[in-house]
Amino acid sequence: MSLFLVAILGLYSCDKTAERTYYDESGPLGYSFYQKTLKTEFTLDDNGTYNVLVCRNNASQASSVPLTLTESTGSFTLASPSASFEAGESVTTVSIKYVLQNLNPSLQYSIKLQLPSDQLSYGSDSILTIQGNMRLTWKKLGTGIFSSDFFGDAAGNPDTWTQDLYQANESPMLYYLPGCYYAGYDLRFTVNADNSISYATQPMGYNHPTYGMTSWVFPPATEPEKPHKDGNVFYFVPRFSVSAGTFGQFIEVFTLN
Repeated sequence: MSLFLVAILGLYSCDKTAERTYYDESGPLGYSFYQKTLKTEFTLDDNGTYNVLVCRNNASQASSVPLTLTESTGSFTLASPSASFEAGESVTTVSIKYVLQNLNPSLQYSIKLQLPSDQLSYGSDSILTIQGNMRLTWKKLGTGIFSSDFFGDAAGNPDTWTQDLYQANESPMLYYLPGCYYAGYDLRFTVNADNSISYATQPMGYNHPTYGMTSWVFPPATEPEKPHKDGNVFYFVPRFSVSAGTFGQFIEVFTLN
């Protein structure tokens, strides 16, 4: 190997070493998060607690660092306003608390934890972002008959078929009809405390050759007929809509046996 090549390799090695972050365990405390971003699902098994790790450079003495939690819905809180370390401890756990039943199953939550910028370890970010949603598991409530005016005949007789109904274990107000009109197109809805029914706009599976996919759309407030539950009968009043407009509003009924 030529002296020139040895010199080049030596310079390269020095440069790479200089890029590494050096942690001085006898220097400032220097706090940091273990990661910059996290993705998770909130489940019944968590018992309303989600844990994250906070680190520090210097473990020579007991210390604590304040934390700030920001989340737009107010569904999450810190179990403690600070991360505390015992002497000799370089990593500690911080707990975020929530009530699973209060979470919206359709929302993706964004939680930000922040460390004071003047107490960070060298090269660390002050903010940890956690993206999470509720993980749902389902139980079958039973089978019934679905009656559809949308697919009824010219004489006004509805089309009917056997249909299963499921309920979310984590959110008992939430239900879904698997593959209701078409396989692969489940319909989700919520039965509220007053037995009114609500649901988001969602594709129902009918793909019109000209206008494309048809969706269930919740009726406007001016509509006198409201989606609701009466005993074991669920009344839906969706507008069957496409990007160009709507095919109209129909009363679709599911009766649980």
